Amino acid sequence: MRIAPLSSPTTLTPLAAVLGVCLLAALHPARAATPDSVLLAPLQRMVDAINHADAAPPKGVFTTDATVIDDFAPYRWSGKTNAGDWYKGLLGTDAASRADFLALKGVLSVGAPQFSRVTGDTAYFVVPGLFIFNETPGKRTRQTSTWVIAEKLVKGKWLIAAHAWAITGETTVK
Repeated sequence: MRIAPLSSPTTLTPLAAVLGVCLLAALHPARAATPDSVLLAPLQRMVDAINHADAAPPKGVFTTDATVIDDFAPYRWSGKTNAGDWYKGLLGTDAASRADFLALKGVLSVGAPQFSRVTGDTAYFVVPGLFIFNETPGKRTRQTSTWVIAEKLVKGKWLIAAHAWAITGETTVK
């Protein structure tokens, strides 16, 4: 292998090297943040609200026309009151159903995205979910899921446009 002398026209000057790197960066811009930080933020706010058993649906999480699919009837919510109705259905719509949710002593968590895709102002990602709860007194249940999330960038903020909780397994842990 022959090393070109410094005076060779094929040798890059420091300025040319910097310009080349800048050109590559312009052709392949880096994303400002990963799905782990930006796209998961609305989902994490929702998980936190559920884990704290907040009575009101979390604000700044859903688009106004979001669709939700979950494992309890009516299984699908969509329209203007969609996400709020789903959240209230999950945590309880009256004192008795709210007490039932609180008795679950549930803990919801999500893992790192298994897949994500961002196209303009829309995003799609898949995370593993885990919900551990008291099915009956003395019977703790571990429910695993695949959670599919679609988001929309609205006024500079990512919001959940749709999500579907798909149970992949349930086991008794106690």
